[in-house]
Amino acid sequence: MRSQHVGTSYPQIRYVLHPIHPQRVIFSTELSTNAAKGQIVITSDRPPKALSTLEDRLKSRFLSGLTTDVQPPEIETRLA
Repeated sequence: MRSQHVGTSYPQIRYVLHPIHPQRVIFSTELSTNAAKGQIVITSDRPPKALSTLEDRLKSRFLSGLTTDVQPPEIETRLA
């Protein structure tokens, strides 16, 4: 069976942090994507806990997934 990929791109999550309406759109998109067994990838310069204006239900959803802190490689790795 072939898996379906449902994707939505949010170029800058920080632009949707303050207005409530865009957060509702993200939440409903996430619900329908989960129902379709899809995945959403969201990037941000801060972890979900640090996004104080993000609704609790979105924080909870984002924290239930994989959260990774990506840092620049150390000098030894860059030179290898």
